[in-house]
Amino acid sequence: MTLSQRLCAERIPIRVFPPPSNPLVCTVPTVNRLAYIDICKFDADYYRAGVLVTDRYSDPEEFRCTSAVRPTKLQQILWGSRLSEHLFCHVFGKPLVESLSPAADLVITRHPFLLGLRSVARVPVILLASKPDSVSRLLPGPPPLHLCAHQRHPEDLDLAVSTISALVTMIPPMEPFQRIQAAIQDVHKDETQAKAV
Repeated sequence: MTLSQRLCAERIPIRVFPPPSNPLVCTVPTVNRLAYIDICKFDADYYRAGVLVTDRYSDPEEFRCTSAVRPTKLQQILWGSRLSEHLFCHVFGKPLVESLSPAADLVITRHPFLLGLRSVARVPVILLASKPDSVSRLLPGPPPLHLCAHQRHPEDLDLAVSTISALVTMIPPMEPFQRIQAAIQDVHKDETQAKAV
C-alpha cells in the first residue's frame, strides 16, 4: 500500500441549505481549513512542495513538505511539456492534499499547473492569479488578484470568494505562500547540511 493510499482522507461533504423563508436563496458553507500549496525549485532542478493548512483566521494548523525530487532526463523527454503539470499535480499535490487529516475545505495555490489538482483530488482548488481566466472573479485590493477555478468546477468560486474576501481583511492574500517558501527553504537547508556531514 502506498503512502498516499494510507494517508488518504475522505472529503468532508459540503452541503448548501436554503433558508426556510426563501427556498431560492442558498448560503455558502463555512470553510474552516484552508490548504495553501506551493512549489520551490532548487539548484540542479530539484523541486519540493509544501502545504500549509490554516484555520479561517490564517493561524497554522498543519505543515507538510515533500522530499526533494529531480526529474530524470528520460522523464523530461517522455513527459515533454506536460512534465510540470504531472510533477505538480500527481507527484506533489495529490499526495499532500490526501494526507491531510482532517481534510481541507479549500485548496489555494499560485501555480496554474496546480489548478489541475481539482481533477484528481476531491476538494475545491482555487488559483490566485494576476490575470483573469475563463472561470474567474476579481478580488479587489492592492494588488488586485483574480480567483480562478477549474473549468469543470466553476461552483468553487462561490466558496472561494466569500472565504478569501473575509481573509484578506486580516492578511495579504499571498502572505501564506511566503511562509511556505521560508519553511521549505529551511527544511531543504537542514537536509542538505545533514547529508554533507
